Amino acid sequence: MVSAIGAVAIVLAALAVLGTSRTVEAQAGEWRLGGRILTLDMNAETDPSFDNGPLIAFDGDLGLSVHTTHFLTETLALELTLASARHDVSTLGGSLGDLDLGTAWFTHSTATLQYRLSLMGPWQPYLGLGIGGTLVHNSTTSEAARVFDVYGISSDVVTGIVGQAGVAYRHGRRWIVSLDVKCGDASGTLRIKGGDDETTARLDFETRPWMIGLGAAYRF
Repeated sequence: MVSAIGAVAIVLAALAVLGTSRTVEAQAGEWRLGGRILTLDMNAETDPSFDNGPLIAFDGDLGLSVHTTHFLTETLALELTLASARHDVSTLGGSLGDLDLGTAWFTHSTATLQYRLSLMGPWQPYLGLGIGGTLVHNSTTSEAARVFDVYGISSDVVTGIVGQAGVAYRHGRRWIVSLDVKCGDASGTLRIKGGDDETTARLDFETRPWMIGLGAAYRF
């Protein structure tokens, strides 16, 4: 998996290299619609499931996102992003050790206000700040999990602050290629369902998602 710190370093290096440039064309009222391939690392784990029991943790994985960007001015833009990826779920520590619980989908949405730096040529670095929401859903539990009456894992939407950095490259008049990095922090409640589809446990969990994406967008 791509290192989150390494990806941020790439973006910062791009900003430094481009620091002597001139303005990129961007019009107030402009819309962009695009998608990205990304690594979605939720960095999520729960409190112990019982006294001295295991934590439940989620591995990161590749996913896809769609986004739309609307320019309020030549340098301020609002971006809405929806990303989703399937993650492996397992226990950590406690009497169960590292037990495979199955998989669950994380869907992560963000709304960020961006400041687009005015530089030369086709390059346009940007910084953003906003809010994000995360939902755990559509889980598939393993046979080992069902032995312990774990038949489903889900959550309500949890929200938190999101930071963003990236660089966009204009290819021709209509196409934009971008490297984008987002990170956030949120906490909520994870629900564990038993075989009768009733909630058998509620666990506090924290997530510090990193989304590192490379993709393209079309200018309208």
